Amino acid sequence: MKKLLITTVLTCALAGSVFAQGTVLFSAGATTPVQYSTDGSTKTSVPAGSPATVPGQGQLNISVAYAAAGTASPFTAGAPSSLSGAWAQSSTTPLHQIGPLAGWTPSYTFTLDTATGGANAQVMVLAWTGTATTWNDAFNSGTAWLGWSGSTLSGGSLGWSNGTGNPGGSPPTNPTALTTGAAGFNGIVLSAPVVIPEPSSFALAGLGIAALLAFRRRN
Repeated sequence: MKKLLITTVLTCALAGSVFAQGTVLFSAGATTPVQYSTDGSTKTSVPAGSPATVPGQGQLNISVAYAAAGTASPFTAGAPSSLSGAWAQSSTTPLHQIGPLAGWTPSYTFTLDTATGGANAQVMVLAWTGTATTWNDAFNSGTAWLGWSGSTLSGGSLGWSNGTGNPGGSPPTNPTALTTGAAGFNGIVLSAPVVIPEPSSFALAGLGIAALLAFRRRN
């Protein structure tokens, strides 16, 4: 009886975990390309490849972050942050491929692990360079080039409510394509991180200015 109870609980837990998964379909094309910028304004499409690389910056990584529908984005258009609290990154392996044309990606399914299949979820697209497997690791490294939907360069929305497919439904339903355009994914542009000087750097700069002023007064 005890074994039967344990088996039943495990079976229900497994069924629940499968049910609680929504799927979305990501792809970038001519109107929503994957690009990079070296000067903060000029945009160049990421060359085709598998894995695709941003010239001089390493491998391209693209993923989807999600939260409950209606959850505000933790980012601003001008500055990203780490993902925490209500937001999570899909555990699906990030997309690395661009092709067959520069800036275009193949259709790729992301599973939103704890989102209810078939229900809406709040989503946004993330991109980074290098070997980090997660957005947070890339963001915290301070060296990865970053891109996020709704950024100043990318346009579109910082986060939007999107339908999901239900692979555990009866019958299962296909992944729902991400909304594109001004109200959703409008392309993504990676750029170099903004380095914020530490307080000690400001202090050293202040001492340098003070020394320069003292020197000028002597002369």
